[in-house]
Amino acid sequence: MASEGTTRITIRRAGNGAFELQTGDGQSIRIGAGGCSPTELLLAALAASIATDIDAVVSRRAEPSAFEVDASTEASRGPSGNTLGQIDLGVRLHLPEDGAGTAARALAPRAAQYSTERTSAIAKAIQAQTPISVKLE
Repeated sequence: MASEGTTRITIRRAGNGAFELQTGDGQSIRIGAGGCSPTELLLAALAASIATDIDAVVSRRAEPSAFEVDASTEASRGPSGNTLGQIDLGVRLHLPEDGAGTAARALAPRAAQYSTERTSAIAKAIQAQTPISVKLE
């Protein structure tokens, strides 16, 4: 398997219950108090990974006029510790009502499946412990 390089981030404490995530290229995201929760970041990483894969396939055929992905999960505490339930992704993809849009729309379900099973390293890592469901609307 060919390596695509190392991805690195740094997390620094920014106050009581707050942290600042810094990416390798200088972007930052607030985590905890006043920012995203770690679970929201996990959902965002998964949704962005799958959206990127779907977009790479469908936008070759037609440009979406809108593209949104919602992600949700149920967190629970049990005797074995904290867990997440199934992660559900809802994909809303609006494509032109022409031949190119129809062709792109036909490719979207397969692109979503291929992403969760093969190309999204994030999805593959999560699925080792938690089921993922993707629904295209």
